[in-house]
Amino acid sequence: MSLSSATPLRVGVIGTGFGSTVHVPAFKAAPEFEVVAIVSGHRENAERVAKEHGIGWFGDEFHAMLDRVDVVSIATPGGLHHEMALAAADAGKHILCEKPFATSLAQAREMLAAVQSNGVGHAVNHEFRMIPARAAFRRMVQEGFLGEVFEIRALLDMGMILNPARTWNWWSDGQQYGGMLQAMTSHLIDFLLWTFGDIEHLSGRLDTFVRQRPTADGSMREVTSDDANAALARFASGASGLIGVSGVSRVSRSVLEAHGSTGSLSIDGNRLLAGREAGKLEPVEVPTSEAQGPVPLMVAYLSQVARTFRGETSEVVATFEQGVRVQSVMDAIHASSEGGGTRVQVGR
Repeated sequence: MSLSSATPLRVGVIGTGFGSTVHVPAFKAAPEFEVVAIVSGHRENAERVAKEHGIGWFGDEFHAMLDRVDVVSIATPGGLHHEMALAAADAGKHILCEKPFATSLAQAREMLAAVQSNGVGHAVNHEFRMIPARAAFRRMVQEGFLGEVFEIRALLDMGMILNPARTWNWWSDGQQYGGMLQAMTSHLIDFLLWTFGDIEHLSGRLDTFVRQRPTADGSMREVTSDDANAALARFASGASGLIGVSGVSRVSRSVLEAHGSTGSLSIDGNRLLAGREAGKLEPVEVPTSEAQGPVPLMVAYLSQVARTFRGETSEVVATFEQGVRVQSVMDAIHASSEGGGTRVQVGR
């Protein structure tokens, strides 16, 4: 599908959770797009969001939306992505898919094959690529600042699911692909693969510390998804990697570090440090972090996504090929954890 660059791409958003709080506002703020439809499994939610945002069409069946749009934005729980992506691709629609991309490597491969065979544009919403410090970090790696890369660390601590009174929902359900690995670690995996290349093998673990959560009726239900995870990885380059993510931490931090034969780089939040000598890391100037909420980051990302949907290229956009790569690492972490932390080869 090709449209004039002067014509906004008509977007239909599926999902009224993250879809209504991030996807709809971001697409509305991006001049390359126009939100014309909203879908929810609960029709009343779709109607509410449509009225709130002035969207002309709403419904509870995503197939009914397909002939009205150029782009399908999938912002539902991960277990629904596969079916929706295949249907959108078969209808000839460009697709922006929220992460987690799929629930298995087999699903991810099918989704990639569908967009390729139908010749439609495709992207996974890894908008955190637009964080200024991360963009500068990656640029310096590509320019050879680190030399031979020795070790890489990616750590994320947050307390978003620490509260045991948080109500059980799809996030708590492993069958629906809820949990921290899929929701947050996937962003880190994407950045590491994009910046440092493939991971060959790893040992990983998934932990569930809050084992029950209350339901809407007050009863308790078992949690089957992870609220923390970690992996020790070996990259194809020979570098070692450590990934650690917690959703039950009282410390809030996001750290990316890499050390090599000629230099070191470190990010804490949006603060980038670089150095050639031990103990002498200096700040690297990067753009302000004021506009780093999910909506402005996604707006910046969408400007690149629009280019790919119009047939151009952008190295910033995570395509479905990248979705397959990220999924292969997540599948390996699941397999390793189920095997007691054994070393697992990452599939392709």
